[in-house]
Amino acid sequence: TIKDTKPLWKKGEYRKILEILAPLLKLNKNNDELKNKIIDAQEAYKKKAEKEANRYEKDQRKKLDKLFKKDEIGLSEALFIMEKNNPGNDLVKKLTYEYRDKTIEEKINQKSDLIYSEKYNDIQNFIHQLSKIDKKNPRIKNLELAIKKRKAGTQIDEKSEYVYKGE
Repeated sequence: TIKDTKPLWKKGEYRKILEILAPLLKLNKNNDELKNKIIDAQEAYKKKAEKEANRYEKDQRKKLDKLFKKDEIGLSEALFIMEKNNPGNDLVKKLTYEYRDKTIEEKINQKSDLIYSEKYNDIQNFIHQLSKIDKKNPRIKNLELAIKKRKAGTQIDEKSEYVYKGE
């Protein structure tokens, strides 16, 4: 009954309240008080879920930031475990993408001398290593494209020098 839900309201157990009230609504579809209680419970449950999601995100960010600064392997493992334990969770997908992207960005910045050099085999190996972090990352795709264009330009310059010298 509706009276049975009073202690649950105080405890914040909105899911249990909904489990009790929903079958009652099927029996009495025109009860406005019951409908209002269900709406209130749904809204309270939604707010509680959002609050918990925000707390979870904040806690995970704190943990991941710490790993990002000190332990790349630990970060990689933590992201893998998060994904494995929360398949399909949009928040987890967002966090794992964000931190993998940050890792890739930092590695690219650290290797800028290599990237702007003409050591194309070393650059390809570096790109391969980045792909192990996240195969679908757009930074890697853009880097690959830029390197291919620069390599093609270098090859054209070398050919034109060769042709010019040959005349």
